[in-house]
Order: sequence, then C-alpha cells, then structure tokens
Amino acid sequence: MIVAAIILVLTFTLIGSHAMIDVAGQSSTAITLNWVDQQLPVWHQSQNKSLGFGVLFQPASYDNIENSWNPPAVENSTLAMLVSTGSSCVRIDIGYDAWLKNNVAIQTEMSSLVNQIRSDNKCLIIADASAESYRNGGGLPWTQFQQAWIQRVHTLASIFHPDYYIVIKEPGWYVPMVTDAATNPDFQNLSNWVNLTQTLAATVESASPSTKVGISIAADSLSSLPSGYIPYLTEVENLSSVSFIGFDIYTITGFQNTQSFLNQYGAGGKGVWIAECWSGDGSGIFDSSRSTLDTSWIQLVYEFAQVIGAQMIIPFYTDLFASYSFSSTSPTSSSQVLSLLQQRMPIYYEFTNIASKYGLTISTGFSSTSSTTFNTPSQSTSGQSTSITSSSHETGTGSEQTSSLQSTSSLPVSSTPSASSTVQPSHHFPTILVAGLGLIVIMVVGTITLIAVRRRR
Repeated sequence: MIVAAIILVLTFTLIGSHAMIDVAGQSSTAITLNWVDQQLPVWHQSQNKSLGFGVLFQPASYDNIENSWNPPAVENSTLAMLVSTGSSCVRIDIGYDAWLKNNVAIQTEMSSLVNQIRSDNKCLIIADASAESYRNGGGLPWTQFQQAWIQRVHTLASIFHPDYYIVIKEPGWYVPMVTDAATNPDFQNLSNWVNLTQTLAATVESASPSTKVGISIAADSLSSLPSGYIPYLTEVENLSSVSFIGFDIYTITGFQNTQSFLNQYGAGGKGVWIAECWSGDGSGIFDSSRSTLDTSWIQLVYEFAQVIGAQMIIPFYTDLFASYSFSSTSPTSSSQVLSLLQQRMPIYYEFTNIASKYGLTISTGFSSTSSTTFNTPSQSTSGQSTSITSSSHETGTGSEQTSSLQSTSSLPVSSTPSASSTVQPSHHFPTILVAGLGLIVIMVVGTITLIAVRRRR
C-alpha cells in the first residue's frame, strides 16, 4: 500500500496540473467562475482595442483527419461553423504522418481544406503537431528528431505557405516522442533549443518568405521551471527570424505567469499571442454546466489580451462552440457529429460578438485602427502536393484519435505563480522532464510488482 501511494504521488507530480484537473477534478489553480467574475473588473479596459481572433480547426489537426467519422462532410461543417464566428484566422495543427507514410489521399484532402480557408478569406496559421506515430511507439533519438523536425516544417511551409507558423508547440509536449530525452544532454541544453528555434524559423523563411514565424510555451511552465523557460523566452526574443511569442493559458497560474513575465522582461519587440487557451484542460471541460463559466471566461481572455498587448487570441477547444458533447467517449459516428455541429453554445455567441466588434478583418490584407498589422501572403496552394517518404521515419498506422479534440500536454506545473525576481539563465532545459522520466521507471516497476493499472495516455 505504501508503494502504491508513492506511485500515485509520482503520477500526479509527472502529469502536471492540466491532467490533475482531469484525474482529481480540480486543480488549485483551476479557473472558476468566481475568479473570472473577480478578475473582469480588474482587467477591464476603458477603450477597446482591435486584435486578431483565431480558431482551431480540430478535425484537420493531429491525426484527426484520418478518423473514420471525420469525413469531408464533418470537416466542411466544422469549418463553416468556425468561419461563421467572424474570426480572423484558422489554425491547423497539421499531423505529419500523411507525409511520413506517403498517404497522398490525406495530403490532397489537407490541401483542399487549406484552399477552402483561403476561399473563406481567412488567414492560415499552422502549428507544429509533429506526428502521432512518433508518440505511439515510433519515437526518434533527439538528433534525428530535430532533423525530422526541420524537414517537416520545410515541407509544410513549401506546400501551404501559411500566414503564420508556430514552429514549436510547447517544448515539453514533444518529450514522449524523443527516445533519448532522459540520456541525451543536448535535449536539456538551452542553447540547443535556441539554435533549433533559429534553424526552424530560418527554414520556414527559406521555403515561404512571407510567413511569420513564432513559438509557444505552456504558460504554467514559467513557474514550474523558471530556470528553463524564462531564459529560453528571453533568448528567443533576440532572434530576428521570430516574429511572435505565444503563451498557452489554461489555468489561473497561466494568466498570472504570462502577465508577470511580460511585465518583467517584455516581449523584445515581438508580437504577443495567446496561442492556445481554454477555461481548463481535461475531461471536465466537456461538462455543459461550465457554459456560464466559459461565456464569462472568453470575455476575460479578451480583456487580458488588451492588458498584455496581445495581437492574437486562439481558443483551443473550438468544437465546444457547437456542443459540450464532444468528449472522449462521444460522439461515435459522423452522423452524430454533424448533428452536434448544427447546435450553438452561449460561448459561440459571445466569441462571435467580441470578434465582430473588435476583430481585425481581412480583404487584401488585415486592416485596423490598431497599430498591429497582419499581412496575408499572396501564394496560392491550389494544386500543390508533395510526397515525403523516409525509411528511417516510416511507421505503421498510428491509433486513431478517440475524439476530434486532441488534448495538449505540458511540463509539470507548480500551483504557485512565478516570483517577480530575476531568474538567472540555466543551460539545462528542460531538466525536470528527464527527472520525470526517471520517476516513470519507478512507477512502472512498482506497478508491475504490486498492482495492475490501466495504461493512461
């Protein structure tokens, strides 16, 4: 029983507060309606500013496009719902398995969806989603993983010429895909990550010169591992090839850390994005009783964006604009999805209202009285297709997503907001991940010895 208790403690330590909301039901920094109501007058601005509003196109992201109940009818219906919000941009976290496996049909389907986004007069944001086959037993050593990463962004930038490319989506998110994360010192090295960021940005620029490049981090990591993430962000702010930095905010701590970092270090002349956000992260977000919270929360996000001078807001779980029934267990068929997509939740109307009043619009380009300017590349993706086959990266078909919503992962999170004191740069980034991998070994041994547990992704 003692070992089992230790295993439970280690599990909570490793999976961080996002997953703790899922397992335990509540995190000490979970966003609540009371907190939102208290914070709204604090961050309310007397004069509203215009900024960009993005939406995540879930059925086209990760490997969801390969899901049997995400046929073109579902993709088109979802896109129509997202476009109707009046958002400035559509974001796709493109999974790369279709190119690793030379699946031309999926590549062509993705090109068609991107062309539709262009036809709808929306700007295109691509965020790196790596490949699910790397996560599902097909990971690579760090050196090869970086090489594959560079090839991936070059290929997708060459094909789709996005307006914006988030080349790094939360460094901690990639840990399960790197087979030697626990043993390769380069994986922990700050300079290695900064150099990789610079190389990825330069690679995109060479393939699509008008694409703006940025990175994002889990905002909670600024307090859970300040010696890694604070110097990383400040170093990235010195890279001329990076145009914006993004903060992924899912907790009260995430809001606080973002504001604290920008107050202390600034953005180095880069644009600031709330690159991902929601009122929580875990199975609890699909509870329809959160509707009032979510409606107030999206108002708060807009107010907060003005406080920190953000240029873009991108809610992550945008399927919930239509229905809270998009969970890991339902719906189970495309007909059910299509039925749910005909609905509209209160957060949809609130987001649409804010975006229509204060969102930047696109014609030949973005225009606004705001000092922020977004430019839309003129390249057309019509008819473009590419096939990338690499024997060293070839994997079997990855398991399908059980939901069209793909959760994010992040580094372990502290419930204590980061202090405002200056943190000296560390050359070990992110060391807490390696310690976590070591603890996983302890968990596995204890589990095999004493008790059978269900495997949790």
